[in-house]
Amino acid sequence: MDLHIFGKDKPGRGWEEFAGYRIGRSSFGDEIIYVLKAPVCATGSILALGPDVAGPGGTGLLAIDSSLVLSPDFDEWLRNMKRAGWHEYGLTPGGIRELPNTQKGQLLRYYKRLNPEIKWEDS
Repeated sequence: MDLHIFGKDKPGRGWEEFAGYRIGRSSFGDEIIYVLKAPVCATGSILALGPDVAGPGGTGLLAIDSSLVLSPDFDEWLRNMKRAGWHEYGLTPGGIRELPNTQKGQLLRYYKRLNPEIKWEDS
């Protein structure tokens, strides 16, 4: 798959067999991918890739900074988006700070479970 996040350079070792369907783009131009094969998340996950995505996304040593797992599957991603008024907080994590504490805590735990190396709580 040809994704702008990698530009002309090939992705790092372990990403050679990355495959997915581009299902959309964020308003920032980030790629939203339905994952077929990735070294950092399961098949069926929804993954964002883009130069300003606040990762690293997924799990393991091959997680890259400009990525973030948004959901473990498409149906859950849609449910989460609907619940948030069709706003993807994973792509605008600064907006989480403005939410009520209960919702803020739920979102931070959700994204941290999918992306253990993110540092959003620290910012």
